[in-house]
Amino acid sequence: MINHEDGLRGSKKLTYAEWDERLEAVVRTDSVWDVSSELMFVCKLVNGTLLGRRLWEHSSNESAAEGSAIYLKPWHPAACGGFGLGIEEACYSRYDTGSGLELQYWHLRSGKFQLCGSEPDIGPLETAAVLLDHYRTINGIPCEVLGAVLDMERSKVLLFIREEGRE
Repeated sequence: MINHEDGLRGSKKLTYAEWDERLEAVVRTDSVWDVSSELMFVCKLVNGTLLGRRLWEHSSNESAAEGSAIYLKPWHPAACGGFGLGIEEACYSRYDTGSGLELQYWHLRSGKFQLCGSEPDIGPLETAAVLLDHYRTINGIPCEVLGAVLDMERSKVLLFIREEGRE
């Protein structure tokens, strides 16, 4: 599990809350975490989060003096430009854990995402820098970033990519 207070800049409250589009309101608070300022960037930059082995899509986020909130809605196959179903399958395909944050690269090949590499024990700021890019060269191959999911319980950020101009 991620050390939520990893980093020396103090911790902040992060609330994950389920948002109902129809009601335009929070229908329940899913969880509250104490996270470092650096990890907060990662949490806000991903497209979705696995909480309690359920995949959620981020609809928005906000900050206030008492902390930050990320508003969630159930994951949908149309998420991440229509790659949501493949992303969901990949998220549930592995159960390994790590002691520190790990960035995993999932490459779209023949219509399915396959794990093609990782950066174990990467820091949250380095992870956030990767998440800011829409395009990235990985193993010498120019790739487009399709989306990213944070799995707090497994200490993983899953980055979904495809070769530029493919599939």
